[in-house]
Amino acid sequence: AQQALSFILVGAIWGCTNPLLKRGSSGIEKVKASGGALSQSIMEMRFLVTRWQWLIPFGLNQSGSLVYYLTLGSADISMAVPLANSLTFMWTWIVDYMLGEEKGNW
Repeated sequence: AQQALSFILVGAIWGCTNPLLKRGSSGIEKVKASGGALSQSIMEMRFLVTRWQWLIPFGLNQSGSLVYYLTLGSADISMAVPLANSLTFMWTWIVDYMLGEEKGNW
């Protein structure tokens, strides 16, 4: 029962932070580096880590990953993965809707 609650929590954390990560990364497509692919990647990472709108949801999302990792060691994987992933989709849709995103935009 505790494992199921942990995976429900993971799905909620991941699902709620996905739309916020999307919003926090808006504008990244405008980042242009004069060097090659490595330079472009560095500039994009710099863009993201300097925006609190992306950094806070990212930290919360990673806390969900930590709970997932810690719980997965003693869980039935055939229950854990579908439960966490399906709840992630559900929560992503709910938060997207609450933020006014277009239906089917993800």
